[in-house]
Amino acid sequence: MAQWGDRQCTAPEAYSLSYLRRPLQILASTAWGSPRVASYLDYEVMADAVGTAPGVPEAADPDARSVTATAYGPDGANAVADGDPATAFAASTAGVAVGLDLGEGGAVQPAAARLLPRSRSTADLASLVGARIEGRADGPDRGCTTLTGMEWTPTRDWQTLPLDTARSCRWLRLVGADKAKPVVAELQVLAAPQDTQVAVRVPKSLPAGRETTVEVEVTNTTGRPCRTRKCG
Repeated sequence: MAQWGDRQCTAPEAYSLSYLRRPLQILASTAWGSPRVASYLDYEVMADAVGTAPGVPEAADPDARSVTATAYGPDGANAVADGDPATAFAASTAGVAVGLDLGEGGAVQPAAARLLPRSRSTADLASLVGARIEGRADGPDRGCTTLTGMEWTPTRDWQTLPLDTARSCRWLRLVGADKAKPVVAELQVLAAPQDTQVAVRVPKSLPAGRETTVEVEVTNTTGRPCRTRKCG
């Protein structure tokens, strides 16, 4: 499988590798005789459940669970939470948001957002460039915190976006860029079922050749003492 493409000489290596990750997973699965599944997307779901190889960083905890939620936003927003990749929300104006309400008492500290772009055209994919994921605890339209963003045009695959927050959120939403009309088929919130919650804070700028301090906050959510070696 070729690991280069047209006009890639000026792009970061991570940009090109991001397009190869899913095809390499599918190639490996079929080449090693894995059972056939119904669709390409089903292979991706299986790959996410298996996780990466030992020593290779995960986009999110492989044991993270999808949280039940109700979609909110403009007309058609319900399509992002109906479990059907064939339906999609397509914004009619730029900068529009579509979100998920986890319900009364359903707030979680999100481990990741998982989304599936609609892929009828490259314009659908490009509509997500510059979009951001926001978390909210105070209401669907207030108390927002930007958790992550989409820097590049996504592939026609399930995208897992790790979220770094120490806050619990009831509402999460995808907000389109100022000049883009976001199109998305599915949107999910993942919460890791673990005894501890870990938040990592990294400075926005990491000076070259210098030591940088990274803060890690670990919260024990079990109500009982937890040994460090078991919480890692």
